[in-house]
Amino acid sequence: MTAATNASSGSRSDLERLVLDRMGRLVRVFHRNFRQPHELDLFELTMPQCRTVLFLSESPASMGKLAAGLGMALPSATGVIDRRVEKGLVARFEDREDRRVVLGGLTPQGKAMADGLYEADVAVLQNLLRTLTDSQIGTVLAAIELLLGVPMDADPAGRSAGSPPAPQQPR
Repeated sequence: MTAATNASSGSRSDLERLVLDRMGRLVRVFHRNFRQPHELDLFELTMPQCRTVLFLSESPASMGKLAAGLGMALPSATGVIDRRVEKGLVARFEDREDRRVVLGGLTPQGKAMADGLYEADVAVLQNLLRTLTDSQIGTVLAAIELLLGVPMDADPAGRSAGSPPAPQQPR
């Protein structure tokens, strides 16, 4: 039975479980294909270190912001940064607005690593897309655009975090 068949006959929780299962499988495809030997030095990084480099590729961050953004404890984030500083991928510097705050940002070598991680993901995706028809690619694109349109802080009721709850209807 395909996901499309299940979509027409399953409950919402069944559909969510199917999406999560398929997403997990897709992530494993990326990991399996991403770790090909031709990828040079990209894989001297642990997964938390990869996530850190990719997080910092958007902009420098304080240790607290990094820890919160990656869902790890502050000491863990500091340790990951320490190891990336030793490898020359990250530099520490003080915040211009608050000299008490220490920021971590990518060095040129770290930026090159982040670019390499992104390019490796793109290469895996390109290989997957080559196997699809134009119509199937359109379906994938529509699904991705649908997911990108959902705010990351949205709750299941469709409200953004921090927004007031919907008014209760009188009984």
